[in-house]
Amino acid sequence: MESIFEIGLHQKDLPLLLAIQSYFKGIGTVVVDSKTKMAFFKVRSTKDLLDVIIPHFNTYPLLTKKRIDFILWCRVVNIMETGGHLTLEGLLEILSIKSLSNKGLTQKLTTAFSNIKPCVLPEVEHLAIYDPY
Repeated sequence: MESIFEIGLHQKDLPLLLAIQSYFKGIGTVVVDSKTKMAFFKVRSTKDLLDVIIPHFNTYPLLTKKRIDFILWCRVVNIMETGGHLTLEGLLEILSIKSLSNKGLTQKLTTAFSNIKPCVLPEVEHLAIYDPY
């Protein structure tokens, strides 16, 4: 099990993903899937997630529903970093969080863990986008 930070865009936006990778000091990888015509910036290193990605988005929070997704993803990264995913309690918490994701739990996971209830969504303050002009 691993945590991944990923941004996916149409392959025509490859220069933007390369600029994002450069902004983050070259961490991660940028790959193109020619079949789907998508390009992805992916960060898999737990150290880079903890030292670069998470601090960045804590300093510059997302403004949409993605902010809640990010907070929940951070919980999963922290559970895994501390080895909690190796315990039943930690695994159940991860599954509870995953059940709220876009893809939800797979049929196999739903069958194996039929008692999983979605976790409580964190409350977040509304951040306004301020017009710099």
